[in-house]
Amino acid sequence: MNLIDIYLSEVGRYLPWKGRADIQAELRSTLEDLIEERARQSGKAADDEDLILQVLEEYGEPEKVARSYRGEQYLIGPRLYPVFEKVVFIALPIMLVLSVIGAVISLNSLQVEVRNLPAVIGAVVGNLISAVITTVGGIAVIFALLERFVPEFKSKPKEKPWEARSLLKISPPDRVKPAELIVEILLIVVGLVVFNFFPHLINIGYYDNGSWWIGVIAVNAGHAWERSLLSEAFFRYLPYLNLLWGAAIVFDIVLLRRGRWEVWSRWSQIGLKALGIVLAAVMLAGPSLIGVTAESLRAAGFPADEEAARSLVMIMNQGVRLALILVILFNGLDAVQAFVRLLRDRKPAAAARA
Repeated sequence: MNLIDIYLSEVGRYLPWKGRADIQAELRSTLEDLIEERARQSGKAADDEDLILQVLEEYGEPEKVARSYRGEQYLIGPRLYPVFEKVVFIALPIMLVLSVIGAVISLNSLQVEVRNLPAVIGAVVGNLISAVITTVGGIAVIFALLERFVPEFKSKPKEKPWEARSLLKISPPDRVKPAELIVEILLIVVGLVVFNFFPHLINIGYYDNGSWWIGVIAVNAGHAWERSLLSEAFFRYLPYLNLLWGAAIVFDIVLLRRGRWEVWSRWSQIGLKALGIVLAAVMLAGPSLIGVTAESLRAAGFPADEEAARSLVMIMNQGVRLALILVILFNGLDAVQAFVRLLRDRKPAAAARA
């Protein structure tokens, strides 16, 4: 990605979604004309870095250029508005996840009859809409107060002049982040090793003295009883998980070698996320992935009464369901973001070709 692309990307950060591609295309044409004219006057090549930086610096700071197109904000000024958008986009998914968790817990704790199910679903949807409005409204009020009463946050010119050379320090939007990919590969490898070779370490058991544990623990002497938490249903899904994880590792390695996002890699990411959503949804709708029941715990001599054993099994099952719901939500969010980036990259490229 060249300096003009980075400059246009920075301007786009402060522009609304509607009309952003057209403004960026117009700016690209203007800047290319200015650079060509300056190159003819100076005798330098049009791709000379210093010449391009000089033209961009004269044209102006990206935020100010964007402000000339979008106009003033009446509730939240242009200096705070991009931050406001980011906070909203971060807060909303978290709020939705918490709302879904609360809805699932409520539905499982209540004896909902079939005839009342539409009313219950309507109430849940209404609560979600109310939560969205409350979240966005609350954030907007906070930012509006900051805009009005905190001088440091009011829209005003920066004292230090903007330098075009600062664009050289910006990571282009299509450059991959190696650290994130390496961490993802390591986590997948850990999952492959544990679930394929050491699934018995994910277990539940108790000692002779009556104390008990749940989770990952090595097999030691003195355990009166222990059993793997994973059910046969989980191991039926394991080959598909292995294929999906293996494909993700190959994709991450290829992406590391390429060093940048491209059209094929965006579509590949969307495909992998879609497969992950489908598999998580099938696992969510299928048999329990927990291989113990309250009856099996009591039959094995688990040191707790029947009601406590039932509560423990219910908590474990709900924890697995919550994990699958989060996988669906985050994979869906990643797929949507990848698709949006595809659209953003496609429009400036089409305008440049035109």
